[in-house]
Amino acid sequence: MNGNSVKPNGENKYRTLLENLPQKIFQKDRDLVYVSCNENYARDLKIKPEEIIGKTDYEFFPKELAEKYRADDIRILTLGETEDIEEKYVQDGQEMWVHTVKTPIKDGKGNIKGVIGIFWDITEQKRGEEALKGSEEKYRVLFNSTNDALFVHRPTPEGMPGKFIEANDVACQRYGYTREEFLNLSPLDLSAPEDLPNIPVRQKKLLAEKHVIFEKVQVSKEGRRIPVEISSHLFNLNDRHAVLSAVRDITERKRANEHIRTLTQELMKAQESERQRISRDLHDRVAQDLSTLKIGLDTLFDNQPEGPHETRQIVSELSKMLQGTITVVRDLAYDLRPVGLDQMGLVRSVHEYCEEFSAKNQVKVDFFASGIDKLKLDFDTKITLFRLIQESLNNVRKHADASQVTMRLVASFPNIILRIEDNGKGFDVEDRMGSAAKERRMGLRTMQERVALLKGKMRIESRLTEGSKIFIEFPYR
Repeated sequence: MNGNSVKPNGENKYRTLLENLPQKIFQKDRDLVYVSCNENYARDLKIKPEEIIGKTDYEFFPKELAEKYRADDIRILTLGETEDIEEKYVQDGQEMWVHTVKTPIKDGKGNIKGVIGIFWDITEQKRGEEALKGSEEKYRVLFNSTNDALFVHRPTPEGMPGKFIEANDVACQRYGYTREEFLNLSPLDLSAPEDLPNIPVRQKKLLAEKHVIFEKVQVSKEGRRIPVEISSHLFNLNDRHAVLSAVRDITERKRANEHIRTLTQELMKAQESERQRISRDLHDRVAQDLSTLKIGLDTLFDNQPEGPHETRQIVSELSKMLQGTITVVRDLAYDLRPVGLDQMGLVRSVHEYCEEFSAKNQVKVDFFASGIDKLKLDFDTKITLFRLIQESLNNVRKHADASQVTMRLVASFPNIILRIEDNGKGFDVEDRMGSAAKERRMGLRTMQERVALLKGKMRIESRLTEGSKIFIEFPYR
């Protein structure tokens, strides 16, 4: 080793470390006289570090600020404790924030020999915090100004709903929990017991599609059941998945729908009652009178064997026309009220109706029923089912151009399932439902209303040239 080489000593290492730190650093002795500082500290005072050594704060700062620094330093020397301070200053007319850490310097015996300070400019950080605080305030106002309950929760690693991390004021008022109590709950705690089996499927759909809307029943703190509509969005919060749910109380909507359903049911009952009256009048009066008239025409010349041939021919033609009218009237009476529904039962009545439909329209109808005859269905349910089948076959006759219809009516506890398929020309379901509303074509709409009365659901599947399928399912008691 060259004898002239200089090995860096501890002081050189210390000096190198200080000069490379981004913070501003100084050191004072017990008399609060500067013994060292780094370049960053001196640069703020617009002098060189060596010009600070041996001097006090009074030579660099305004008197009021120097006295404050002196009081802080004396407190540290007296108490022997580190202080961590954030303070705001005005320098050259500009507001700035400084974060300062001051700590006492002790020798090996614990005697305080001075004070060392480290500080750095945090003005930009503070401005950012203020801006963030303003944004948070705006968010909080918006979050609490909606009429819907708003929740934020994080999914668990297993994909299930985790605990809430936020809830707005409406949620607290509606469910009776404080915000702090909500932070110990999850959506599972608000769910009605019957809805719990649906949650995994719904959560899986949310994770896949990022947004779901559904209805369910929730339970408040005091046990009150609340029907709600929930719109849930999946988003990223601090690089982790979170779910924002807007929860709307639909109690009034449900009541209104139930009221409408009741009125519609009463209306349809009234329609059926009126149909029964008209059917009875057509069958017992009009058809009977027409039959009597036909008998009169057929026997008109019984006592006049020598009656004119041409007149006999005309009467015969009139009798045939009258027979056709009688058939039409009786068919109309039957369509208005299937007389055998009470006597023969639903399955037999539908079977006969399908046979007659097939014969009249040259459309093969394959009807099969299972388990229905064993059920004790009320007349309203039976007539509604009959009307659904009747309307579906009428739609086939009018629009499908089909040669075959397959129909299955099955009791599968706790539901009754009706499936109707045809091999017709098919249609665009969305377009047809939209145009039906505009053109006031009530076939499918009426079927939907009837299914709603049974508290069931109806699904239609169809494509052009590929036929149509209607699936109806509803519970029975």
